[in-house]
Amino acid sequence: MVDGYSSNPDVELVNGKYYYVHLIRKALLSPLQPGSFSLEGAEVESNIHFTRVIDEGSPLGSLRNILRGSRRHEEYENLDYYVTLETPVVSVRVNPLPAAGQPADFSGAVGDFTVSVEMPQKEIALHDPAVIRFVISGSGNFPLITAPTISWPKGLKVSAPAVREEVNRYNYPLSGVKTFEYTLETPADGQFSISPLSFSYFDPAETRYKTIHTEALSYRVVPRNGEGPGGDDEGGFALTYKQGSSLRWYWLGGIAVLVLGWIVYQVSRWRRAPKAGRPDAVPPGTGGVTPEYKAADDSMGRVSAAYAEGNKQLFYGEALQTVRNVIGERYRVPSNILSKDQLLGTLARDRQPETLRRQVLTLMDKCEWALYTPEYNQDDMDETYTMLQSVLQQLKA
Repeated sequence: MVDGYSSNPDVELVNGKYYYVHLIRKALLSPLQPGSFSLEGAEVESNIHFTRVIDEGSPLGSLRNILRGSRRHEEYENLDYYVTLETPVVSVRVNPLPAAGQPADFSGAVGDFTVSVEMPQKEIALHDPAVIRFVISGSGNFPLITAPTISWPKGLKVSAPAVREEVNRYNYPLSGVKTFEYTLETPADGQFSISPLSFSYFDPAETRYKTIHTEALSYRVVPRNGEGPGGDDEGGFALTYKQGSSLRWYWLGGIAVLVLGWIVYQVSRWRRAPKAGRPDAVPPGTGGVTPEYKAADDSMGRVSAAYAEGNKQLFYGEALQTVRNVIGERYRVPSNILSKDQLLGTLARDRQPETLRRQVLTLMDKCEWALYTPEYNQDDMDETYTMLQSVLQQLKA
């Protein structure tokens, strides 16, 4: 939807006469599936004001002129004309994208694009955050472009991307830039590299798929002043890091400590609990909140609040995030940086029923459509809310 366009009228010449033309509404539609669609007509009620000259040759005009003592005086009167205007139904045919030659990483981008990868600082002090940006520029259906799949160097912790769109919504097709910004931790010094990233899209002008690549990116993490290579020397402790060797043992040791701490916590919790309350997990459907699904339960709470308020944007955005959270927490995968196909693949590898996978796919599609189409109403939110509760119950079982 395009908001904030100019309300000033244009002037058009029709049948030799000039008319003011007012723009009532302007929207940019991005098709999500092929087929034939009908855009219903829009109806506008208007009160049009006219001013006309009373014919001085008429009896009424002549009488008024005599009373005023003038035969050249012109009398004006205002007229109001109430009219209902309705546009015709518009039929739209959306052609399917060709299946032949479709790249494996194609996610629905259509247009003409270029890609690049940026890093403001390529030499970072140890333990300082590093920022990497994946930038897509050009013209096309920017709202449907998703984050790329990136193979990060082993041992790095990477945040979910911050997404920013800077597009000109007054032109067709949309043109501008979409940026995915990642923040990386730098736990050890050394030289790191990120392989070239690929991005696939369909070019409607040439009616074919294209795959473009960024340049490889290298950066260096250096010790701070007063620190030895690989870490902080404070207190006589130094972490020596050699890429591909010691880091592996460092992470294995950290994981072992976390696992041991989790076991101690569970045993302690089990001993403190009464006998009647010692099941390993809250049975499905009892309404209990389990620690394993904290992020999913938190986002589901925001879904419920948005549903009660009728806040469409927040409702569908949080509903989509809830599905990602519950899959991520169930299988301990980074849900925020996985594509929809990868999340569904995770369910398939766990031999989840086909009906559940189709329900998850339908739910995610409904949420994505609702975020970019203005015609969803409260009935659609009711159906989505019910479907979301069913999916959560099955995934938590």
